[in-house]
Amino acid sequence: MRRVLVTGSNGFTGRYVVTELKRRGYDVVEIVRKKTQLIKLNVIYLIKPT
Repeated sequence: MRRVLVTGSNGFTGRYVVTELKRRGYDVVEIVRKKTQLIKLNVIYLIKPT
């Protein structure tokens, strides 16, 4: 499986890009600006404590 990194995945365009990549079988790693935005995404996150 190919893995891709998408920044801004919780934005208007990013969510469509992520949806299409997943539909095509990609393993998608997403980066968002705020931790509060994680709830909107339907993926599992591993967040490193800072």
